[in-house]
Amino acid sequence: MEELRENRNPFAITGFLGRKWYFILGIIIGIVNIVAQLVLCNHIFREIFTLARAEEPYCLYDILTSGIIVQGEIVAYVILFCAGIILSFINNKKRITDILGDEKYSYLLASAIALITGIEMFLPSTSVFFGILHIILLIMAYTLICYKGELSLKGTSEKVQPDSDGSVETLKVVSFWRRWLAYILDASFILGGISVFLIKIFPDFLISLGDFSILIGAAIFVLYFGIMNSEIGKGQTLGKAVLGVKVVDSSGNYITLKQSLLRAAILTFCLMIPFAFMQMALVKDLTLIENIIYTLAITAETFFCFMFLFNLKTRQTLHDLAAKTYVVTEKCDSPLKNSKINIAPLVCAIILALLTGFFKTAGTILMTFYKQNTAFASIQKAEQEFDIKITKKQKLFNHSKNKNAITVYIPSKDIYDADFADKIGQSILNSDPYNIYLVNVFLYKQASIGNMSMLKQQYYTVKNDEDEVDK
Repeated sequence: MEELRENRNPFAITGFLGRKWYFILGIIIGIVNIVAQLVLCNHIFREIFTLARAEEPYCLYDILTSGIIVQGEIVAYVILFCAGIILSFINNKKRITDILGDEKYSYLLASAIALITGIEMFLPSTSVFFGILHIILLIMAYTLICYKGELSLKGTSEKVQPDSDGSVETLKVVSFWRRWLAYILDASFILGGISVFLIKIFPDFLISLGDFSILIGAAIFVLYFGIMNSEIGKGQTLGKAVLGVKVVDSSGNYITLKQSLLRAAILTFCLMIPFAFMQMALVKDLTLIENIIYTLAITAETFFCFMFLFNLKTRQTLHDLAAKTYVVTEKCDSPLKNSKINIAPLVCAIILALLTGFFKTAGTILMTFYKQNTAFASIQKAEQEFDIKITKKQKLFNHSKNKNAITVYIPSKDIYDADFADKIGQSILNSDPYNIYLVNVFLYKQASIGNMSMLKQQYYTVKNDEDEVDK
């Protein structure tokens, strides 16, 4: 292979500082560029956020040439945008060289990424072409960030040396920070990015699925972590590959797909399901079955987190114990010894998880009892009159006026329909004029796939003593 000229550069991938510090430098430059854009081009981003919030398509070029942005901000944005394109081109060229093993095609591919980024500036945000280019950029970005390179420092390929018996002390190779950061990268950036894209492209379909949309997110979670952490993915998700850790059994071997899917299913139940139900509970009253699932998921989540924090010896938690797996550094290829879990953190985690589940259950029973013994006849009448579903309701007692205020949540295709909100509020007030003096109406629409949610809502206040709606 032809020797690369950049190898003499200490900041290059194979230079003295290596890949790790070069990427850190790239991230810092990127953050500085974004912050500078937000500070110097404030009105441009305000216009984008305003259009996005109103669900209106926007085109960056149209905003810049609309005449509402001052000349200084336009010049600053163009300079910063071009600087970002140039710096990303340099970084992408080096990273592509790292992936391919030589410089062949690296200039062409880096130029293509820069060209796509520039083209997006001239396209409406809701156009099909914009969506296709956005998918291409996401795939390229994940590949550049997560794919293992061919070039590296000589020392990075050295394996952990086993003891005389051929095994490695478990405590020496299990990881806390790398594993935690790898999960953040996988769940928030990779799966989160996919989820945001699906919500943006198919919002109406996800809204039509209702609560069943959680199953889509759960399936994505299980398949991603299940396949990637198995022998198929060499024990590494993309996040684990970046942070240099992998999933193995006590013998140091990659686990089967069946083991990995079981492990991923438990991980999903412990970490994604509680978050999904928390999002759901923002706008709807959970049923008894949903509350039971939510309580079990929170109990499992408590056990999961407590074990991960305090099981210092093996860092195993619920899904690791079920699948008999360990997360170790990728430099470890030897069997593990002293890999049995300590009993103290296990017992404490069980006690804490059971207490959490008990208090959650007690709160659920009390809330159910309160709702069953609270009069909501006026709300039921409004549901029948307008053929709507009020998903969440809350009655508050006002001591100063000796009257009640009611808050209701209603799914709606048009959350800005003030007349509709007024009619519902007035219907509730007219059905019970003596005890209710104020109705808070939340019109909302929510698209969710479990690990990510898009909630848009508009708030209206309908008062008994006024013939108007306060928005």
